[in-house]
Amino acid sequence: MPHPFTAHFAIALPLLATVLSIVYLITKKEFFTRSSTHAIVLGAIGVIVAYFTGDTAGYAVWESVSKDAQALIEKHATLGLYLTVIVTLSAGVKAFGCIKKNKIAEISAIILLLISSSMLLAQGKMGGELVYTYAAGVVK
Repeated sequence: MPHPFTAHFAIALPLLATVLSIVYLITKKEFFTRSSTHAIVLGAIGVIVAYFTGDTAGYAVWESVSKDAQALIEKHATLGLYLTVIVTLSAGVKAFGCIKKNKIAEISAIILLLISSSMLLAQGKMGGELVYTYAAGVVK
């Protein structure tokens, strides 16, 4: 299943973008805002792909897991949809801010990145729980 592979990019790249954006705020060096913009655009693509591969993976394991795991899969899928929207929005605002050198957009993007980063960490925790507690997607 491609979901675990894509999910790791979907978490790592937006987190990297967040760190680079914070470094940009401190240093004011354009390299960091450009790098952050590239990371979040790639991260948004990763989140979109992770959402759709996760949808496929959820259906594939649904019948083989407990009711508790099914409930967690539903929460994981719902948060995945919200993350797809917020990370894509973050990428758009960040790209606009970087291209137009708009400080308000840059700050707004960083706020969105901080919010989405915390959500991504929660999403990763849920995914780990699905695999390591409920053995969802583990070939037996």
